[in-house]
Amino acid sequence: MIPIETKLIDILPEGTFNGFLKSMPTGAPWEEDSPDLDSLDALYLYQHSGEKFVAPLMNMFLTNGKLTQAGITACSKMAAALWFPKWTRLWNVMTAEYNPLENYNMHEEEDTNPTGTETTELEFTGTETDTNTKSGSETNTLAKAGTETKTRTESGTETDTLSHTGNDTVRTQGTAANNKEENSVYGFNSSVAVPASETTVNTDTTVTTTPGVTDTNNKTFTNRQTSDVESYTNRQDTDTLTFTNRQDQNQKTFTNRKNTETKSFEDRNTHRELDRSGNIGTVTAQDMYLQELEVAKYNFWLQVFDDLDSTVCLDCY
Repeated sequence: MIPIETKLIDILPEGTFNGFLKSMPTGAPWEEDSPDLDSLDALYLYQHSGEKFVAPLMNMFLTNGKLTQAGITACSKMAAALWFPKWTRLWNVMTAEYNPLENYNMHEEEDTNPTGTETTELEFTGTETDTNTKSGSETNTLAKAGTETKTRTESGTETDTLSHTGNDTVRTQGTAANNKEENSVYGFNSSVAVPASETTVNTDTTVTTTPGVTDTNNKTFTNRQTSDVESYTNRQDTDTLTFTNRQDQNQKTFTNRKNTETKSFEDRNTHRELDRSGNIGTVTAQDMYLQELEVAKYNFWLQVFDDLDSTVCLDCY
């Protein structure tokens, strides 16, 4: 049994040992951040609580008036069982990232899976007029270069036929031997003419052709090609329309017209996320800065030291 006024520093083990914080079991809120526990233990034992009187609980872990490493570890486990829930909450608050000028921060997520059919119906009445006013010039330009060739291939026989109908007459001059003409005269108080002279005349002979004579002109060709070649460079075909204040108007008149749009969906997933933050206006920015300064003054480890004192030390000096 140690005297009631024995100080914590008096019962520390000789040589090198692990302090209360480094001897804590797994699950401490600060494990992932790996703070310098050796330095924190030194601050606790030699600066914060070394001169405090030890609690009667420490009698259970003394050997020859000194704490053993096993005793320190056992005290740390007891403190962990008592204070880990509180320390975890404090650690989460002190390490949380936030904007000191925001007192409102909300994150909202929503997933919907609608099924079925959705119908939207819109009813129109009256007149709908679309007017399009244009001014200026509209030019369509087509540029061409190179050679354009048009080829037509023909084969077979081409026949020209001329048919005649009717009679053809050919005039032939007669001969003197058989073409004589007599000239007669009348004597005084005579009623009978007598030959006086003889004259040679021409006689026409008529030759008639046979109706329906046909004149034929035949042309035979194979793989005949007819080509039409046009050559041009930088040719431009331009079509220009000039108009001022031209109006194209499309007018529609309807009564009780209904436009219906139907959407069918199944297993459609809609995901929505909404973030809201800021100052809702109940506290000024200056007040929020002052509150942030108060938070900054709070020291997590000093609170841990005070909680350890309630396990291993008395509440008085």
